[in-house]
Amino acid sequence: MNPVQQNLITRRQTLTLAASLISLGCKSHVSLPPIPKHGKKGLCLTDKRRPTEKNARFLKSIGAHWLYNWNIDPPEILPQGISFTPLIYRTSANIDQQLAHLKATAKARGISELLGFNEPDSPTQGNTTVEDALNAWPKLEATGLRLGSPATVHPDNDWMRAFMKGIDERGLRVDFVCMHTYAGPGVESFLKKVRETHRLFNRPIWITEFAVADWKAKSREENRFKPQRIAEFLTELLPHLESMDIVERYAWFHGGVSGGPLANSKLFNPDGSLTVVGEAYRKTS
Repeated sequence: MNPVQQNLITRRQTLTLAASLISLGCKSHVSLPPIPKHGKKGLCLTDKRRPTEKNARFLKSIGAHWLYNWNIDPPEILPQGISFTPLIYRTSANIDQQLAHLKATAKARGISELLGFNEPDSPTQGNTTVEDALNAWPKLEATGLRLGSPATVHPDNDWMRAFMKGIDERGLRVDFVCMHTYAGPGVESFLKKVRETHRLFNRPIWITEFAVADWKAKSREENRFKPQRIAEFLTELLPHLESMDIVERYAWFHGGVSGGPLANSKLFNPDGSLTVVGEAYRKTS
């Protein structure tokens, strides 16, 4: 039995554990909402940077199965067969209204999962304390949707460890762990990070942002990781993600307007055609 199999809790085992806890009079911390069947490959795209019609063409041309846009509402145009997953960006004064709207519209929109806060450990992103995130979490649970953890800048940092510890101590529910990773084109190091994150938190993984980045590059020309190298990385990596039981979904970060660090990870050219990286991403089902 390989390390992944040793650490994976199956759905049958999860339900058996839940039943045992309930029979003992204990509060179950395990996930009960059903796990929907869907393809793994997705995209994170926002209409703030390009027209929704263009994003719809992107989704179809890349063969994505799902989309999220850092918002609770789907884009105006969502191609048939592509599911939408909402995200609560941060704790805020209108979080109650956001969640009430989401709960009222989720069924009609076919929504079954909800992503937690976006990089709450970053002052320029979600910017939320662990305590505030934990205090707000029961409100997310009340939607009845499967819940993805907050996605921190690094999935194993102090913020994330403290949050997940608090979840367990308070008897709250996180059904899957969301992670971001922007590193070099190393397949083994990437897979090692995914497996380590799963072992640390013992929940399925959603890779909700990933791309190859050269953080020292100030321009596309300075970027050490050329598009062909990134395409080769994806060609080798994606079959692993598709076959790993611990990975439920993954979404490439297109970075369409990003500068030097992510310049060569773009999936689409300005005219909407696929880059060599985009072709590599498209070829995986």
